[in-house]
Amino acid sequence: MVTSTDSGLAVPDWPLSYGTLFPPMVGGVFYEHGHRMVAAGVGLLTLCLVVWLGLAEKRRWVRALGISALATIVAQGVLGGITVLFLLPTLISVTHAVLAHTFFVLIILLAYSQSVERQSAQGVTREIAPAFLRLSFLLSVLIYLQLILGAWMRHTGSGFVIHLIQASAIVVVAGLLTALGIRTLREKSRTLATLLFLDLLLMTQMVLGVLTVVTEKAAIVASLHVVTGAALLGMSVLLFLRLAPLSFKETKRLLFGRPRQRSVLPAYFELSKPDPPLGSGHGDDRVLFGGGRPLFRNALHHIAHRGGTYLCRILRIESLSGT
Repeated sequence: MVTSTDSGLAVPDWPLSYGTLFPPMVGGVFYEHGHRMVAAGVGLLTLCLVVWLGLAEKRRWVRALGISALATIVAQGVLGGITVLFLLPTLISVTHAVLAHTFFVLIILLAYSQSVERQSAQGVTREIAPAFLRLSFLLSVLIYLQLILGAWMRHTGSGFVIHLIQASAIVVVAGLLTALGIRTLREKSRTLATLLFLDLLLMTQMVLGVLTVVTEKAAIVASLHVVTGAALLGMSVLLFLRLAPLSFKETKRLLFGRPRQRSVLPAYFELSKPDPPLGSGHGDDRVLFGGGRPLFRNALHHIAHRGGTYLCRILRIESLSGT
């Protein structure tokens, strides 16, 4: 609401507000100082969370996430002050907004690390197709980048075409993810519900985007558009967490590594491997006397084998079983 109502400079000083801790909440001061109060409350709660994690949490990576969240919220507060003192510089303002989304993702990761769902999944192997997991990861990255572009648009009034292209890419990836999810997640009702709710948020976001343009960035509509975008990011991250293996190494292998087993296509190219070349000492020279494969046909099989195997490596085609 601060940006939507142009209240960023309603309070010209920082860290105090008009030299006091609580100025009269009138006009734009209500939004700007209210924003500061909420941010201070979030920072305090994050500090308490980090202290609790340091005392009760044994997993080092969870404690590191907590410290990262605290550092992010502190950095965001400092950038918010710099934004006011230097009269809303674009780069600082955009970075301030991006850190808010980054903090949101870190809090989701922390919340999921403490959830009963994750605790009950310990020792259980999650069967998931690597292609499906990659699409989920790609969707989260695209939404995060879209929020960055959205922040740039809100503070500069430019970049609408790129923002629209990025939105189209998100719709395409979400559509592919939904088509695969309906077929493969029938037995995972909670994960499927997350995916379908994500689609509902995406449709809502598209409608709010159109209304933002039609209403010429009305404060309520534009703010709801930002909030729904953040919710969309959070839901995509939750979907990825519910799909991914609990092991970071296994998740990394499925996302970026090579498959452990060959799929059907590479196996086919291996079985269709041509006969050894003449004079290699393997097999005989029957092709010269009309027996076996003709020489030209053998050469075509050799080309198809090499080309097919190379193509599968480029596309990283794997089996749908996720192995």
